[in-house]
Amino acid sequence: MRQMNRCEKNRLINLNNVNHQTQYYLDSKELITPCRLFIILIVSVMMIVSLASSVKKLEIVMETPDSLQLDFNFSKQQYLFDYECALNDRQEMLELYGRTYHSGSVEKRSGLSVQEFGDLYDAKWPVIVTDVVPNWPASSWTKDFFLERYGDERILLHAVEGRLVDGVGHIRTFREFFRYLQRGGSQRAWIYMEDEIFSQAHPEIKKDIEPNPYMEENFFKFFPDGIRPWDCMILWGSPFSRSTLHMDPYNWTAISGVIYGKKHWKNTLKWSKGQVNY
Repeated sequence: MRQMNRCEKNRLINLNNVNHQTQYYLDSKELITPCRLFIILIVSVMMIVSLASSVKKLEIVMETPDSLQLDFNFSKQQYLFDYECALNDRQEMLELYGRTYHSGSVEKRSGLSVQEFGDLYDAKWPVIVTDVVPNWPASSWTKDFFLERYGDERILLHAVEGRLVDGVGHIRTFREFFRYLQRGGSQRAWIYMEDEIFSQAHPEIKKDIEPNPYMEENFFKFFPDGIRPWDCMILWGSPFSRSTLHMDPYNWTAISGVIYGKKHWKNTLKWSKGQVNY
């Protein structure tokens, strides 16, 4: 058996010393002490403060034409709709157009100009326009129309049994959806189609709900195709189907066109010192 030389013996001794020191620290109860933790905490805080103070504020200056005014509201406070102010503005517009205020029900209008719609109703007060939907090609839509053309297309459904908050989303074909509709609905169980993708994927469907002069001013057209928000949704439900009145994420005017059947809206205003939570 070969004997180790002096250098090999020294390396072995040093290695044993390192192992003994390592084991000593691992076995020591003072490896992590409150004092050491406190020092680490102080050093960490000093590093964070140093980094925060070294960050420079970045200011971006946007040069826009005089005709384009940009106004952004990043307030975290809840928006309050000033009902009294809006009511006074409405009264002035009613006098301008020679109309009478009806407080008991939602007004029904026909022959409404785009200018009057903007002055009196757009993002202000509800109104029922009676002479738009009858002129749409969509007014002739039937179940057979969708079965023949889109029977195997997959759509988004919302099924509710019990409470509205317990509803469940499903992906089904039009053919399956119509089989569900044949079962009818009740106060505690119903189903409805709620799909904004289908109309975007089939431009010919959107053409059937045109023209609509009150929606010609559509700023979504300025978005690139890849990020353009949807501006149309198809809702089709069984009897008793319902949903909450949703707040539009883009704060635009919500226009609902009832093609077939009946739809009821219930609007409740929450009063707060002469103002309404919007």
